[in-house]
Amino acid sequence: MPIPLPTLRQILLPAVSSLPLPTLKIHTDVDVESWKSTQGYHDYALFLRVLNESVVGVSLPLDAKDVDLDGCEVCIYRVFLSSSLVDRMADCRHIMI
Repeated sequence: MPIPLPTLRQILLPAVSSLPLPTLKIHTDVDVESWKSTQGYHDYALFLRVLNESVVGVSLPLDAKDVDLDGCEVCIYRVFLSSSLVDRMADCRHIMI
């Protein structure tokens, strides 16, 4: 039986305005290793695990009208749909340079 994932930490929208602005802090491999011990890294890793688990058993292509999607799930679904566009852009990379 799989172990349930912890709940993602939430920050309420009104609290966002009091947070410091993001700054670039990762410049070297040592900085990456330091980042791995932060709460932000653990939140990001958990978010990716939750995102991954949310699509287990879902087959693509998927028609949005056949699925009950809300909020963030709709955005994620649109990213999946646009992935073929991104792939085509990657194929034209030599043209853009």
